[in-house]
Amino acid sequence: MFALIKPVQLIALSALSDDILLIHKRYALLELAQNTFSWDLTHLAPKVFELFERYSLDIEKRKFLLYYLAK
Repeated sequence: MFALIKPVQLIALSALSDDILLIHKRYALLELAQNTFSWDLTHLAPKVFELFERYSLDIEKRKFLLYYLAK
């Protein structure tokens, strides 16, 4: 059996500000999507599309992310 050398550190994304999340580049899209329970989509959509323009992400991943957010 394999043992972890270091303990796993969990981060509460909901405790981080938008500005902190947005500096995480491509990961910011996933972090914002995971934090949608506290977001109004009218607030989230401009940030998502801004990140789409700033960082390359293939069309299938964009579709999946938008589908996830719409659900």
